[in-house]
Order: sequence, then structure tokens, then C-alpha cells
Amino acid sequence: MSIFNRGLERFIAQISTDKPTHVDITTDLNESGDAQYVCEYFGVFTGYYKDRNPVTARKKYGGTTSDPEKMDIALDADIQRLQELNITVFKTKGFQDEAN
Repeated sequence: MSIFNRGLERFIAQISTDKPTHVDITTDLNESGDAQYVCEYFGVFTGYYKDRNPVTARKKYGGTTSDPEKMDIALDADIQRLQELNITVFKTKGFQDEAN
């Protein structure tokens, strides 16, 4: 699973030295499959700056059989990591919202 976390780890390394004004966090669902229905759930982290384009990272949190509550707990742990860097974080949508 660590291969899916590299984008978020690079994002955290970047924003810890070059702090954005705030970070918005939402979730995304990728659906696919012809013979079988497959879902992948991602957290989308976007850091906004005053004078330039935003920076975005995605982290995979689960798939078709994953529990939305457990994915939200993992997402909240990552949000806590960002808040520990004294960055303002806004969570606009969680995985339980996505599942409904």
C-alpha cells in the first residue's frame, strides 16, 4: 500500500516547507469494470497559495469492499498530520458521504 501513499508524502513534505494559505480535502470515487463492478476511493488534498496555482495530491484509501467508516478514520488521521503543521484544513466531504 505504500506505493499509493507516495503522492501524499511528497505533498506533506512540500507544504511543510512551503506553507499554503489553506488545504481543502475531499474524496473521489473511481468506478470501472465491464464484467465486475470495481470502485477505488481516494482522498484529494489541495493546497492553495495566494500568488500561484494550487498543488494537489491523491491517496488511495480503499476499494470496492472497503468500509467507509474505516476509510474516514484513516483520512482523519492524515488530516491530523496536516493540522500538526499549523496549516488550516477544510474537509468538504468524507467517504461516508460518498457511499450514500
